[in-house]
Amino acid sequence: MWLDALNVPPMNHIAETTKSTIGIIQAHALLAKALSNDSKPTPGYLFPEIAQLTNTPATCFVVLTQLLKSISPANYNPDLRNTSSTSASSSHSYSSSAHVLLKAVKILRQLAQSGSIEFRQSLARQGKGLLAELVGYRGSWDEVHGDRFNNDVRSVTEDLIEYMHANPVQVPDDDNDDLKVSDSWTTREAAVLKNSTQDLQGFGNPV
Repeated sequence: MWLDALNVPPMNHIAETTKSTIGIIQAHALLAKALSNDSKPTPGYLFPEIAQLTNTPATCFVVLTQLLKSISPANYNPDLRNTSSTSASSSHSYSSSAHVLLKAVKILRQLAQSGSIEFRQSLARQGKGLLAELVGYRGSWDEVHGDRFNNDVRSVTEDLIEYMHANPVQVPDDDNDDLKVSDSWTTREAAVLKNSTQDLQGFGNPV
């Protein structure tokens, strides 16, 4: 056909590309609303909408990337982290405020249950180091709320780690029809992270 001679992509390809682009733009807008830098909780109706985004590869990538970016310490280097042997008393500084960190980890906690298997598998593989740092988060003291928001960040992060450890993602093995467990928290890792928070003031301990 003359379209082929001009190297013009098929109309269905153009339509799919346009749809994907629109979806990515909408995903960024939705996450920006869900992660607003204020003390107001993320509206409940946004959680299923964000979960729905994980069912499409392009928007699933956007959701995971944006959420992990939001909980990443400044100048974080995952190659220097040894999850199984390092204490959770993190000294990293974060670009995100405690409000944004709390909203991001709450969304991740929800998506650990309701997100697509691709999202949950990627979270288990890419989020371990970041969550291991965040469980020991030490934010600024608030004159009104004290350590409340910082403690909430640590508490929800620990809950997420425990959930991921107790509910590893099952994925098909390429070599056979059996299921195998994807990258997740080992019993030792989960125990080390949980036990190491016992020395943190405001984390279930008196100040």
